[in-house]
Amino acid sequence: MEILAVSVNHNTAGAEEREKVSMTTSQRIDLMNDLLDDGILEVIVLSTCNRTEIYAAVPRVQKRQYAEMLTGIFMGMAGDDSFNACIQSCSGTRAVKHIYRVAAGLDSVVLGEDQILGQLREAHELALDMGASGKFLNKTIRDAIATAKQIKTDIKISEEPISVCSIGIKYIEKQLGSLENKTALVVGTGKMGRQALSYLNSMKLSKLMMTNRTHHKGVEVAQQYDDVEVVSYDDRYKVLESVDILISATGSPHVIFKDELIGPLTKPLIILDMAIPRDVDAAIGERKEVSLNVVDDLKAISDENTEKRKILSVVAEEMVDEAVETHMVWMLTSRVDPVIHKLEKKRNKICVDTLDILHKKIKMDEKEKALLEKMVQSALKRMIREPIINLKKVEDTLEQEKMITVMENLFDFKESH
Repeated sequence: MEILAVSVNHNTAGAEEREKVSMTTSQRIDLMNDLLDDGILEVIVLSTCNRTEIYAAVPRVQKRQYAEMLTGIFMGMAGDDSFNACIQSCSGTRAVKHIYRVAAGLDSVVLGEDQILGQLREAHELALDMGASGKFLNKTIRDAIATAKQIKTDIKISEEPISVCSIGIKYIEKQLGSLENKTALVVGTGKMGRQALSYLNSMKLSKLMMTNRTHHKGVEVAQQYDDVEVVSYDDRYKVLESVDILISATGSPHVIFKDELIGPLTKPLIILDMAIPRDVDAAIGERKEVSLNVVDDLKAISDENTEKRKILSVVAEEMVDEAVETHMVWMLTSRVDPVIHKLEKKRNKICVDTLDILHKKIKMDEKEKALLEKMVQSALKRMIREPIINLKKVEDTLEQEKMITVMENLFDFKESH
């Protein structure tokens, strides 16, 4: 058995190319069914904004044929002969290591990120539900997820936030002690604004509000989250007087919060201005009630955290290598399972046939029959025990394959892997 991994990801293709092979859940189900019909033994399809990947378990002797098939699927979806350059294909140890690195976030845009772990788990569960994932992919994915969790626990690679937005919110949380029961206003529906809403929505705020110059866009974005209140852009100054936190991230070419238009503030206000050029008048930051934080204040932290993750990733890669090596030993042993099963089956048949002849020729009571059966079974097991042990000890894959072929020919087994 061989593991294949065929991928179009952020390392090999731009967003436009990745969109061509992105799949919905329904499309993934259809593809897995088609691949099973085509003879692939096990298959999982993972599709996220940064990658679409097919993992498959196939007979070793047919790995090239199936690798070409999976590559052809991506080529067909893209409808472009030049798309081949966007496809990454690997098998065996390289494929298993790729899956482990994906699970640990070592192949992600943001090094060590957590989201991919849940996405991989979901893809595996979908394949399990439809009977597409079996012994080999189940163990590969589960061990990859277990290794990823160990990496996150032992070296905490995911704990240092990298994005300016997440760093800013962590910084605010540190200043306030907790965001629980606080009130926040987010301005803007761009990438930063949506990130801020996503982070804050997972925290126990008493109220989360957002606003945008184009009101209907604000409503569209707010509908993606629970309990986000959309307020009128014209009321932003009025709302500002009652919030604890302001996060502004618009694309406005000029300041949208002017000091002279803000009345007296009766409680502390923490502002995170993520816009360039700035959304918030610098004079507002001079008020004693206000703590104003801008992108430049946070970028140095982001760069430092990125370097920390890079250093930690070296340790993570070593942990992956060790786990993959252990997994491949299991794979190597598992390759001999089919021929061992056939050998055991043949041994059982010889045992039954022999006992049947002896029972017909020799009269024995039940106790004598049981003793004879144990002796015959023991003798036949002893005959095949050493060949099985020696076969499992072979570390070279090609040598092991040769020995399996010899055993199949000597014992007249039909070839199947």
